[in-house]
Amino acid sequence: MKYTKGDDLDILLTMASAQAAKQLADGMKSEDVSDVVFDEHYYKKRKRIIIRESQRSFLNVAKKYLFKAAAFVLAAMSAGYLVVMSTDSTRGTEGSIVLDWHDKSAIVRYVPSDKTRSKAEEDANNAKESYMPTWIPDGVDEVIDKQSGSRVDVSYYKDNAKIAEYTQGTYMHTVMSIDNEHSVITMTTVNGHEAVLSESEFFNLTILIWVDGDYIYKLSSSVLDVDTLFQMAISVK
Repeated sequence: MKYTKGDDLDILLTMASAQAAKQLADGMKSEDVSDVVFDEHYYKKRKRIIIRESQRSFLNVAKKYLFKAAAFVLAAMSAGYLVVMSTDSTRGTEGSIVLDWHDKSAIVRYVPSDKTRSKAEEDANNAKESYMPTWIPDGVDEVIDKQSGSRVDVSYYKDNAKIAEYTQGTYMHTVMSIDNEHSVITMTTVNGHEAVLSESEFFNLTILIWVDGDYIYKLSSSVLDVDTLFQMAISVK
């Protein structure tokens, strides 16, 4: 590597790094790696990267049609052919669950329709009731961590180990988030109300979030299966 008196330090470092990398690469080519065996963590990580990159490619293609799809939906809604809303049979409000997509997480929130927004916001601000699951699995102990107005936090234990958590709050003042990088996210319902189910093998965690018009609820567990979480959710009173 040659240099002159006027060369900048960063240029010299860059050239040295490039030369070192080339030497290392040339040396690796001549190494005998026939007896190298990768452990299971290597293959798991490689699989996650392949899946992530393939999904990313799909999303890049899908983005090209995002605005066209949005325009179609808006046109259909304005023409009265498509209604993307749920009606709360108990409180008579209309709205929908919305996922605000971020880099590694999604925020789950409830958005009332324009015609019921004022009533929904007033009801949510005045909401003081608290609800909890009335059914829990046998052998599970319930510990109420917080119960103040419309805010409720409950932990569930089995053999002195925490196995699940439950949270209730008003939709206007409670933030619920889920992982969107290593999870399978599915839209579903709980007692006729819109819900979001997040299942992650990576984090060994299942999360169920639903909204009934005034309140937003969340059940999560790394032990209980999906059917058990749904049984607890539908028993909330």
